[in-house]
Amino acid sequence: MANKRYDDIKQFADLLLSNGSYALFCHIHPDGDSIGSAVGLQLMLKSIGKHADVYCSDSVDEKYSNILSDFNMISAKDIDREYDCYVAIDVSSTDRLGKYENGFLSKENTFCIDHHQTNLGIAKYNYIKDCSANAENVLELFKAKNLPLDKNIATALYLGLCTDTGNFTHSNTNPETMEHAAELLRQGVDCQAVNFYAFSAQSRNRAKLYGQTMSKIEYYLDGKLAVIAVSAEALKNCGCEKSDTSGFIDFIMGINGVKVGACLMESSLNCWKVSLRGKGVNVCNVATEYGGGGHIAAAGCTICGFLYDVIEKLVKSVKEVMD
Repeated sequence: MANKRYDDIKQFADLLLSNGSYALFCHIHPDGDSIGSAVGLQLMLKSIGKHADVYCSDSVDEKYSNILSDFNMISAKDIDREYDCYVAIDVSSTDRLGKYENGFLSKENTFCIDHHQTNLGIAKYNYIKDCSANAENVLELFKAKNLPLDKNIATALYLGLCTDTGNFTHSNTNPETMEHAAELLRQGVDCQAVNFYAFSAQSRNRAKLYGQTMSKIEYYLDGKLAVIAVSAEALKNCGCEKSDTSGFIDFIMGINGVKVGACLMESSLNCWKVSLRGKGVNVCNVATEYGGGGHIAAAGCTICGFLYDVIEKLVKSVKEVMD
């Protein structure tokens, strides 16, 4: 299959909207941007008479259902019907589709809407623009076709925008980000409610896990690298899910002197999902070394091995990008 990448959002939108039914896919361990982008697009498609379902290989954090009023995500179930097209949203590589990877690759009419610079074009038709959040790309698709926004669509897209920018505190926040946020807020988005559920609301179990994790921060490279780790045993003992670690890395990035933060979560026995953040350091180069990807200031990968062997690898790799 010869993959095509579009720079003109209107051309891409014309092709995408020529279909009648859509299977929309989030990435594994879905975050607010993947979910918000997918649900926003789903609601838009439904508003113009299309059929659209959203699929995700992993379960979705309950907090997102408190934000989105029309939330209908199909988690980890087999696809039992045919669609006119299959759309990967905020998915930088096909392995990020999880259980749906092989099915997606077997289809002819596939699309990808993404904002990760490491995405080389995973679908037959691709629109990939590096921006603060993929929700911005979905919003631009709306605008290219003069499609009306409503409060529910805007809320979904605002969720994506605020979560991928760390509530507009990350270095990827720029004037265009704020202009897009203003457009969405004008539709009546309750930003206070979105911010509360996305960043503040938590269970007692998560609070316990958070305290235990932060009490064991380790520092390397003269304090420029901070590392936290969440084992499968710790998750179980605290009664938490993997999604409960969302946002942990933001705390260590606020520590004086820290230039790179790494949060390691044990996704399976001796395999660690690594989330990286950087201040003035290209952490994407670290992630790609281990088959991952992302952005300059925020990236991720998976490294298998005993915990301190994994940390040793990361320390070496981070030191190389800092030198």
